[in-house]
Amino acid sequence: MMRSIRNPLLIMLSIPLAFIGSMLALVITGYTLGVSALMGLLMLVGIVLTNAIVLVSMVEQQRKRGLSVKDALIEGGKIRLRPIVMTALTTILAMIPMALSVSSGTVLSAELAVVVIGGMVSSTFLTLFVIPAVYSMVYRGK
Repeated sequence: MMRSIRNPLLIMLSIPLAFIGSMLALVITGYTLGVSALMGLLMLVGIVLTNAIVLVSMVEQQRKRGLSVKDALIEGGKIRLRPIVMTALTTILAMIPMALSVSSGTVLSAELAVVVIGGMVSSTFLTLFVIPAVYSMVYRGK
């Protein structure tokens, strides 16, 4: 799967997609980009990259089976949609209690949770649309 630079770059494209949602979530909630929010970004990068790897590797497997780029993207998206959405939902649901905590000592964990929730929401939806679109542009002639 990773014999060229194309697929790792496609996978790395998912990081800015998560960054968009996390920064938007911080603006909406009024939290600052502190150390705990940066730790949330690190956590988010790992989850988002895993989702992108899962999607791109499935598309590559489908192409090795002989499917065209378009058919491999459709089939890979169908197969990996459920695991990607389930990962996002479990992460978001696990972070909601931390994000809603209002006691004085929990502001740091609330920043982390807000970053992760915002990033997961945006990256999940954008990864499922942007990564396949860019993949089809990169592998158009193949």
